[in-house]
This record gives sequence, C-alpha cells and structure tokens, in this order.
Amino acid sequence: MKQPNILIMGGTYFVGRVLVEQLQKAGFKSVTLFNRGKTNPDLFPNYSLIKGDRRTDDIQQLKDTHWDVVVDCSSYYPDPLQSLLSILKKNCGHYIYVSTISVYDNSKKKDPLAYVVESDPLLCCTLEEREDKTMATYGKKKVACEAEVIESGIPYTIFRPSVIYGSYDPFDRHYYWLYRIQQSKEILVPNDNFFKSSFTYVKDFAELMIEAIKSPPKNDIYNVTTHEPMSIVDLVKRSAEALDKNPKLLFVDQLSLQKLEVRPWADISLWTGSDVCKISNDKLQKDFKASFTPFADSIRASFGFYEEKDLPRPTYGISLVQEVELIKKALEIM
Repeated sequence: MKQPNILIMGGTYFVGRVLVEQLQKAGFKSVTLFNRGKTNPDLFPNYSLIKGDRRTDDIQQLKDTHWDVVVDCSSYYPDPLQSLLSILKKNCGHYIYVSTISVYDNSKKKDPLAYVVESDPLLCCTLEEREDKTMATYGKKKVACEAEVIESGIPYTIFRPSVIYGSYDPFDRHYYWLYRIQQSKEILVPNDNFFKSSFTYVKDFAELMIEAIKSPPKNDIYNVTTHEPMSIVDLVKRSAEALDKNPKLLFVDQLSLQKLEVRPWADISLWTGSDVCKISNDKLQKDFKASFTPFADSIRASFGFYEEKDLPRPTYGISLVQEVELIKKALEIM
C-alpha cells in the first residue's frame, strides 16, 4: 500500500515533535515539516523541511504539492489559518487539527458537575479577539480556528485534547508535582478530592493521530483524554506511588488556601477547584481503536524524561521556598 504524503505544521516543539518521532518509528517515509526552523532545527534530518512562517506568504510554498494528510499542531490564530486552508483546499485530502478543551464555555453548562462532551456550548470569538495575542483569548481563537477548518470544505478530523503531559512538555504542569514528589519531604496539596480533571498523555495522543492519519477523515470533532478523570489528591498520590516515593502530604482546604491568597492553577499546578476539566472521551473510544498507557507507566516515562535532564526546577507554579512558607502559614490557620 502506498504511504500517504504527510505535511506536519510545526513538528519540533511538543505534541508535533512526539508525533514526528512516532511516525519515524512506525516507518513513515513521506513526511514534510513546515516551520520557521527556529525551534530544534536539526531534528529529523531524514524528513523534508519547508522553512516558513505560517502567518506570511511563506505558505505559498505549499500550494503546488498534493498532501494526503496535513496535521496542524501549531495554529492559534484563525485569519492565518483561513489563508492556509484556502491554499490547501484543492490539494489536501485530510486536515487533522489539534484544538483544545479550552474551547468550551463552562459558564453555560447546565450541570456544573457533568462531564464535558463535544456538543457542549462553546466560547465566542469577536473580530477583535481573532488577532489578540494574549492567553486570555486562547480558547476563543481556537473556536474560530475550528470553524475555519470546518467551513473550508477540506475533509477533516478535529481533536480537543485535555491538559497534555509527557516528554518535551514546555509548561511543567505535571512536572510541578513530580519534582516535589522526588525532592520534598512535605508537599502542600489542596484537600479537594471532590472535583476531578482529565489529562492526556502525549505519546498516546500521537498514536491516536497516527490512527487518524491511516483512516478516512471523520468530518467530526473529538475530545481527547487518556485516563479517567481524577482529583488533585488522587493525581499526587498515584504519581507518588508510581515513582515509589512516600512524601508527607499536607492537605489544606480550599477556604484556607483562599485566605492565603493561593490561586488555583497559577500557583498550584493542575488544581482547578471545579469540574471544568472533567472530559468525556466516549465518542473518541467509539470511533477510534485507541489504547492508552496505564497512568503509572506514563508518569514513570514522563519522570524519566526530566531525570535525563538532571531534574530542572519547574517553571510553573510556586517555588519550593514559597511552598515551605505557605505550609508554615497554613499550619497556623488550620
């Protein structure tokens, strides 16, 4: 069977990098990357590279080649995406777009404790927000990007992953906890075992996209999560168990954390204080033959990646020094 001619938009940063690694391992030969050549430019010398900025006329370089599949891991602005899709419209057989669960308007959920499904209300993106460069409009711009893909007329599959973790993760959101589990004798954990969140292991997501590459376009949208939703308490306990560590966990209630002016997510990674990230992947499992890595194995593999880098300090959330001070203050008011 003839291998598909694949174009990867991006491909050297996080999700795209893992995808290209997996394509390489699976023996795909006809793969081309389109990116600016600024991030890890020496990766994948056996694959073709078209250098260009997707927000400029550089995309004209893509118009004269037929691409069986285009995988877009790096589109955040709808207007440049519209331009790209107009160029690819006549020479693309399947457009796989990586979106996000941040597209959902959780304020409109009828049941705040229910799983988020693909038909739930979405955010709205104004004309001004389409080019806004702040993270405040990230989900809104992704909604507009999805609309551009659907309206382009190109056969498509859209994935909405939950919080992604694993090798090459530039955000350190899971590593925030893995670092503490490895380095600290005592860890501050929000005593929030009620609300649950969903997570996506990057290697499993890459394998799912390869399945999509091999399959006809679905012309549909799928939530992607690779584990059952878990609370922040469960996440920390199960991660510690996976790493064979037993730090003391100081559980602090939400009211005390509010008094201490600790911000969910920004100060304590992955703690939401709500069910906004509890995602259903029922539709995905119905239409794909997805198989997922056991959570403990994914944590060990993720930690191994950081261990090879000598366990750098996480950039996300509060520092260990700040955490020690918070623990002292928490004990005083509890």
